[in-house]
Amino acid sequence: MSQEDRVSRGVPRLNNTYSGQEERYIGFIQSSFSWEYFEKPAYDRLVNPLLNHSTRVLDAGCGPGRIVGYLSSHGVQEQNITAIDPNEQFLSIARQNYPEASYILGSIADSELHVQPCDVITCSMVLQHLDDNELKQALENFNNWLTPGGTLFFMVSHPVWTVRGDISKYSSKGWIAQEPPWGGDPLGHYYRSVSDYLNAVLQAQFSITGIAEPVAPPESKNINPDDYIYYAKFPPRLAITAKKDNISADREGLSSGTAKNMTKQETVSLYIGNLNRDAYSKAAMVLEYAQPQEGQFLVDVGCMTGEVLSRLKAMVPGLQVEGVDVNQGFIDQARKQFPELRFQQGDLSKGLPHENEVVDTFTVLSVLHEIYTYNGFSTMYVIAAMKEMHRALKQGGKIVIREPVMPTRPDEVLRISLSKDNGVNPATEEDLLRAHPKHLSARSMMRRFLLQYEPLALPQNQQAANHTIEAEDGSYELPAWLVGEFLRKRTFTDTRDLWNSEMREQNAAFTSNVFAMIAEEAGFNQANISIREAFEENFYGELTEEDGIRITDLGNNTINQRDRFPSHLYAVLEKM
Repeated sequence: MSQEDRVSRGVPRLNNTYSGQEERYIGFIQSSFSWEYFEKPAYDRLVNPLLNHSTRVLDAGCGPGRIVGYLSSHGVQEQNITAIDPNEQFLSIARQNYPEASYILGSIADSELHVQPCDVITCSMVLQHLDDNELKQALENFNNWLTPGGTLFFMVSHPVWTVRGDISKYSSKGWIAQEPPWGGDPLGHYYRSVSDYLNAVLQAQFSITGIAEPVAPPESKNINPDDYIYYAKFPPRLAITAKKDNISADREGLSSGTAKNMTKQETVSLYIGNLNRDAYSKAAMVLEYAQPQEGQFLVDVGCMTGEVLSRLKAMVPGLQVEGVDVNQGFIDQARKQFPELRFQQGDLSKGLPHENEVVDTFTVLSVLHEIYTYNGFSTMYVIAAMKEMHRALKQGGKIVIREPVMPTRPDEVLRISLSKDNGVNPATEEDLLRAHPKHLSARSMMRRFLLQYEPLALPQNQQAANHTIEAEDGSYELPAWLVGEFLRKRTFTDTRDLWNSEMREQNAAFTSNVFAMIAEEAGFNQANISIREAFEENFYGELTEEDGIRITDLGNNTINQRDRFPSHLYAVLEKM
């Protein structure tokens, strides 16, 4: 938003480009206490490990080039550095000092700004000068400019420091006039809370990898007592690092992540059919738990082709219903099949197309684990999605959730013995991966699962990966959650494509206890969270003798599948 736009909308004319203050600012930063004692140390800890001579770095809001100099002195070739700033005088100074870097005069919130791909973006003390719309655009730009897996690092004035610890002001949002420490006219500072920054980063399709609140060390008090006292009362800076999601850049959506990874229409149709076959029982479950009334408004998030929603409408004719799905193909099919119902495309992680407190009931059926999987296996996105529904939910409204569930005590090591006599046993790894999964013996299917199951490569699953060694008798000692994943995956063998797509996804992402904590983090009171677990045989595939699979504890006591491995959790979250 330009200064003229701000004034026309009743916002005071505030300086947010340091225009007319260039000399004073440069004089200030040459002996800056904040840079020396808590800003630069944050760069040393969070940015320096990302740098080498070939790293392509963008400094967004470079000012007179202090960060350009930092990058150059820490091994980055100047020709690999690009710097952006709206202040022409600052760019001129930076160009004089670091002539081999590239410079762009412009705003990081300009949707038309063209920037070459980069591996790292740094942005210091800039985003606080942007309003919400500008911040959203800047973060979208950063995501577009970064290469897959690239890192964003930004630092802002800590919101607690900005309000000097006055919690009564912490939830405020909007423009404030802030006196700069180098003197001169007030700067425009758009105040927002820590959660506002975090949610903005998540909604821009980043995975947050680090949060820091750097403070001045006690020894700096001896160097400059006045500045130490000024900065020491509250954390002065908030620093955040985030990675561009490798998956989100090329996917159609969250709730349809599995379908997106299928290459054949035959398999997609099979996948949809499997999910829709229990539409009546799912609708009945929603009716039991939510008890929606005629005249109320129910939204099915991740509605796919609308089968469940149509049955709910038939059960409660006066109920106002709407289906939302991130996959436009599903929405098109739903509109064609059920033209009397309302459907619209929407992405839960980016914001629902609903005003605050307008929905009586949300139904979310087997969606959240896909949000978790296709956003870098991060619960941050699940929390953000739950918060978005909490926002749109009326007081007294409910969210009804059906979700695959991890077994209680997910890290307990169990023994799983598998037969080699109920299918083929390819001799080589190459032949094993080439074979149709439905023809494999139980033992060979486990071998293939452990080779292909992508979540095993995650750092948090390293301990589980260490257990994937086959014993001489063909058994494995695996954590309970991984046994549960195998039991689920063995039912997805109708086509090679279906099996391969399932190897990317963690079906059960949460235990019931973890899910309750996620719900609390999203704003629901513990007293208004109800969760129970169930075993759905048609989903899980109850083990029979023909399956050739036996599960025991390490004392060789047989584990009852129904008791130890529930298939789903059913949750009702009420906003009070």
